[in-house]
Amino acid sequence: MISEQGPGSPAAVPGATPGASGTAPAAPGGAPAAAQPAGGRAPALALGAASLRVEPVRAARDLDAFLALPWRIYAGDPAWVPPLLSEQRKALDRRRHPFHLHAEVECYLARRDRRVVGRIAAIVNRQHLQFHGERAGFFGLFESEPDPEVAAALLRAAEDAVRRRGMERIRGPMNFSTNDEVCSPGVLVEGHDRPPAVLMAHTPPYYAGLLEAAGYRKAKDLLAYWLDGPEPPERLVQGVARAQRAEGIEIRPLNLRRFRDEVRTIQEIYHSAWEKNWGFVPMTAEEFEHLARELRPLVHPRLCLIAEVRGEPAGFALALPDYNQVLRRLDGG
Repeated sequence: MISEQGPGSPAAVPGATPGASGTAPAAPGGAPAAAQPAGGRAPALALGAASLRVEPVRAARDLDAFLALPWRIYAGDPAWVPPLLSEQRKALDRRRHPFHLHAEVECYLARRDRRVVGRIAAIVNRQHLQFHGERAGFFGLFESEPDPEVAAALLRAAEDAVRRRGMERIRGPMNFSTNDEVCSPGVLVEGHDRPPAVLMAHTPPYYAGLLEAAGYRKAKDLLAYWLDGPEPPERLVQGVARAQRAEGIEIRPLNLRRFRDEVRTIQEIYHSAWEKNWGFVPMTAEEFEHLARELRPLVHPRLCLIAEVRGEPAGFALALPDYNQVLRRLDGG
């Protein structure tokens, strides 16, 4: 489930003007350098009890605490799969991930009496602004203890951050966009007992309640499907065969010897097929190449199929082994 705040709600930011483009340099130690509002650094936010503070991630030790928090949030959750810390660091490093070439990401930690109790990232994605023509910012990488005060403080920090950059509404969680740079968007509202598949998010059952208590409402339901059994239904197989004969559709595997050309073909199909889907944001050439490099060691040609209609590429399908079954044993290493 994706939630949002907008005009007429507590997170509305009427009268805002577009923020400046560009990103700040990375902080020492590979920590994400939080983008700053004009005139100085983003302030710390103190809400409710004096002991609760929300502050930007600045130093390497802040980033370490930001990345380590899920191990405490999900302690005792048998379905949780620890992410690879090296991949999380790469995604947050402006020098290494191409998302930051067109976006600003500002990370925050919530602390109560020095104990880290929550985290969030505020995101302004200029690809989204240009494609959709709406002043919408995003929040992502949201984690919180089951405390409405903590969640509200984190969300207010993200709201303020996107407001300073001219946004009029905020939506999330996005991690970082619908292109799943970190993991799939949204909070889980059903299926908490089942471990997530690779690239899929998993969140505690109480997250939807925290967002709703902070004044957020559902923007979109996102569905994932499980196919039980090793073979697809026979009726589906027969229908596909009829369509192939009638339309002259040929299915071929990915050609690794022409990998770069194949990647460009897949990018064109992806953008054409998805451009009218909810939340779609075009991937830049740098992002698509980065994703292709990341996935190439995992891709088997027979699991990446391209459909051609009378010799012209018209569709593709990518299947990945569920590497989460391995990752859950690595504990982030």
